[in-house]
Amino acid sequence: MINNTHIWEIDLTKPESNSGIQLEIFSGRDKYTKAGLFSGPLRRQEIDPHSEDDAIRFLFSTTGATQTGKNTFCLSNMAVSKLFQYFEQCQMSGVYCRLQDKKRHRVKMFVADKGGQKGVAPLIYDSKSGTLIYSLLENATPAVLPVLEKGYPAIEPVPHLYLNMEEKLIRGFLTFVYDNIEIQANTKLEKINLSSGILLRDFRYERETLQRIYEAGGHTSIKNEITFYKKIFFSKTLPLLLKTEIALFWGANKEKISRAAISCSISYDMDWFSVSGVVTDGTDTYNLSELLRASRGKVYAQLKDGILFLPEPLHKIARCTTKDEKNLIPHKELWTVHQLAESQALDPGNYLSGLSKFSETVSKLSPKWEMILRHYQKEGVMWALNLYQNHFGGCLADDMGLGKTVQAIAVLCSREKHTKLPDLIVSPKIVLYNWLNELERFAPNLNLVLAYGDFDYQKIKAENVIYLTTYDTLFRHNEAFIGIGYDTIIMDETQMVKNYRTKRYHALKKLQAGFMLALSGTPIENNIEELWSLFNLLNPGMLGSHSSFMKTFGTVNTSEHSMERLKKIISPFLLRRTKDTVLNDLPSKEESRVYCEMTENQRALYDTLLVSVRKEIERKPSRNEIKDNSAAILQALLYLRESCSDPALLPPKFRSAIPCDSCKMELFQEYVNRIVPASDKVIVYSLFPRVLKKMETWCQQQGWKTFYIDGQTNNRQKIVEDFEKSVQGVFFISLKAGGLGLNLTSCQYVLIYDPWWNATAEQQAADRVYRIGQEKPVFIYHFLVKNTIEEKIYELQQKKIRLSSGILDELNQSGTLSMEEILELLS
Repeated sequence: MINNTHIWEIDLTKPESNSGIQLEIFSGRDKYTKAGLFSGPLRRQEIDPHSEDDAIRFLFSTTGATQTGKNTFCLSNMAVSKLFQYFEQCQMSGVYCRLQDKKRHRVKMFVADKGGQKGVAPLIYDSKSGTLIYSLLENATPAVLPVLEKGYPAIEPVPHLYLNMEEKLIRGFLTFVYDNIEIQANTKLEKINLSSGILLRDFRYERETLQRIYEAGGHTSIKNEITFYKKIFFSKTLPLLLKTEIALFWGANKEKISRAAISCSISYDMDWFSVSGVVTDGTDTYNLSELLRASRGKVYAQLKDGILFLPEPLHKIARCTTKDEKNLIPHKELWTVHQLAESQALDPGNYLSGLSKFSETVSKLSPKWEMILRHYQKEGVMWALNLYQNHFGGCLADDMGLGKTVQAIAVLCSREKHTKLPDLIVSPKIVLYNWLNELERFAPNLNLVLAYGDFDYQKIKAENVIYLTTYDTLFRHNEAFIGIGYDTIIMDETQMVKNYRTKRYHALKKLQAGFMLALSGTPIENNIEELWSLFNLLNPGMLGSHSSFMKTFGTVNTSEHSMERLKKIISPFLLRRTKDTVLNDLPSKEESRVYCEMTENQRALYDTLLVSVRKEIERKPSRNEIKDNSAAILQALLYLRESCSDPALLPPKFRSAIPCDSCKMELFQEYVNRIVPASDKVIVYSLFPRVLKKMETWCQQQGWKTFYIDGQTNNRQKIVEDFEKSVQGVFFISLKAGGLGLNLTSCQYVLIYDPWWNATAEQQAADRVYRIGQEKPVFIYHFLVKNTIEEKIYELQQKKIRLSSGILDELNQSGTLSMEEILELLS
């Protein structure tokens, strides 16, 4: 027997892992109680490979024994096996195993499997005999030691899972087959008597198999059965089970579930998508159409040697199979086509390519429109006519100022209309009369009806006219508008109805039309949900349900595959061109940020306000108080922005006793003093009408001509015309009121006094100047106060620009304004 002063502790308290088994060596006397528990002090000390202790030298010479600390080691399964054999030969003392009770239990005997098993095997301690067993078999107890010593047959069991469908559940029964002997998974049988000897069950493998079933969605029932949720079994659970080595059987007849390969292709023809393919099961090949025909009403198809469960999209295709046995899917069920393509790893660009090409049968443009339209506008009209003929809706998302209105009018005039149904144009109030003017200008022969204001809405009938109305009017008189169907509906500035939860959106959703065309330079402003809302109007069901779409594409920035797939799906139905790609004759546009520093008094006021709003947001409500934190945040942001724009905007309780000048107001005065005296014009945008009025008063004091529009202005068009005719002046426009419906190409200078959350609002405002008809270079100045919330707003703008351009161009970003981002504005 070896005498030593080392105590060896093998740790069994930690779960098994691929990292190995933990060993710790202490210095101390080998003292233990009658129960075999270690008793006495221990001391950690450096374990040296040059130790005089033979056991320690053997440890360092053993492959797979890695020193991880001054007295700790990590042992591979091979190292444990060799070390145990050494201990048994030397009748090693001073070895203990640490169990879950945190006590050190003495080890008298060591038993180890021979050979190089893969993975990390469990260590099992038998307290009665004091035996520590190392084996890949969970049931390696002293009762089977004779079998271990002789070795055991290395037979890997084959798992069988028998499945039966009930009303709400799928029930499974698991067995394992050992050398043609089938054993229930839940039996406690350890040994199997064969004519050739004794076979031990591989409980470790059985446990791992059961874990894979759980990961696929299985649950253990009280009857030791495995249950699955029927609702997701065929779409999610079964595909995961088919990826395992488990043999699957179905129903009372225990038919084997095949893992046959399905290969199919999708093509598009007018009004239909056609699906064809084959199923290969070993050496047997089946025609997909035949299987679908035979499987109607079932979730599976019968094969020669079993059954094949069809992917969920193929269930719907089976219902669509026509009498001539072609697998035709109506074009409106495009989401089903996309799901099938996804399950078969097909590229949407291939089967949608036909929609991207202009059909030979599309109406040709008249000589009149050939002369009026620019080259890219002709392409836009042909694109829309192609969708019209194929009965799909589309979104013309051209940059602002590229003439979306005239393209839409050309579509109305150039289509081959096959119905006598009326058409409907819906727009925001501020551009309604612009539509009327443009229609009378380009298409004076069209029969127009202005359904707005005092119009008698009972007169809306199914006759061949074009009704013009606003979103608000459509909502208020919805019953009158939904009483008839329409040939074509054109929706202008559809970002106004981007929220599918609003009543205005639902008023639009009730309309029925053969073709819907949306016009918007900014179809996505905040998040990808707006894209679903848009296409749910244009092509209902094309992007699936809201929940399925958000689950698939809600975080497109995390998956390049999802980004590219979504882009290909929407590309035939969304056309976007930018000024820099199609207008070579536009003059240059220069945008710049102009910063100003707060005065000392203004900075002190801002910092005090910032501290105050932070405290209010972080404050916990009192016992009887219901605190609306979101409202507090929005109000706080408004106060901070007002203090940047002009401290005089703030409520009296926030104003400093010492008057504060506005650094931004001084910056405004400096810039207009450079522009206006040189016989030029400038447009000033701000969020705050009170600030606009204050600036207007100052300009009037300088003797300059001024023009003004905000949300309360009625005679907008007259004011715009006066400004366009004037050779000099300052035009003050509320940012919210002046983003749509204005053509101000006589001016080349724009001052954006306040930043807005979305850069698109500022872009829309600036594009009132930078558009077709502009002949001079355009200069746009964005005023920002340094080290304030305005810089944070600018950063937020850049995020949303990446979102919009990403979805429409490269689909490489997604974004929503989270609470964290809002709080960052206050940092």
